[in-house]
Amino acid sequence: MKKNEYHILVVDDSPTFTRIIGDLILNNTNNTNIRIANSGMEAIRILGNNQIDLILLDVFMPIYDGLEMAKIIRNNPKTSKIPIIFITGSDPEQEFKEKALEVGGIDYINKSLIETELARLINLYLRFINWEKNINVKLQDKITELNQEIEKRIKIEKALVKATKELAEANNTKDKFFSIIAHDLKNPLSAFKNLAEVLSSDYKEMDEEELEQYLSLLNDSSSNLYSLLENLLVWARTQTGI
Repeated sequence: MKKNEYHILVVDDSPTFTRIIGDLILNNTNNTNIRIANSGMEAIRILGNNQIDLILLDVFMPIYDGLEMAKIIRNNPKTSKIPIIFITGSDPEQEFKEKALEVGGIDYINKSLIETELARLINLYLRFINWEKNINVKLQDKITELNQEIEKRIKIEKALVKATKELAEANNTKDKFFSIIAHDLKNPLSAFKNLAEVLSSDYKEMDEEELEQYLSLLNDSSSNLYSLLENLLVWARTQTGI
């Protein structure tokens, strides 16, 4: 549907009247399309297959009168929001006015109104419909914007949960790594340190056999430390994925 384009359904069992009011609307409004129905059944068919913005509905028709038609229109979710203006041949009684409002009518138009007054009323309702359309578009845009904002926040929250979980896992891995280092490296390092200190301070007093024995122990200790460090690095890579 084009912007500010209106679709009006005129329902009346008199072809002469529908032609007159249809021509009047087209001659006094802009961007307006007219649909004509000369019975309630035809009106139901048109409403089921077309987008309608305003209904002008005759009160007295065979099979379905205007009030019955209004109930049918209001009970259908697809058409329940379409404004209905009743068309009467005379000034309606108070009882009819109350029934018209009860079944969802927003106004009534007397067929005896002069053309200028009828055109003024229809244009007034078309302006209201256009205002309501604009409000609905803005509301829908706002809803879309809010939904997008909610989706962004959900994504951010999921990312935060994931990052928190990964950080906790990284901290656990770090704690395990330091625990292993403290437990498995402490004794070998102490032994290596003690051997190195003995050699550093007493090597002049050692004979060749004793010196070779200490050097062999120092070599074995360094090999064990190197092997242990390699194993720790391999384990750390498997935990961190590096």
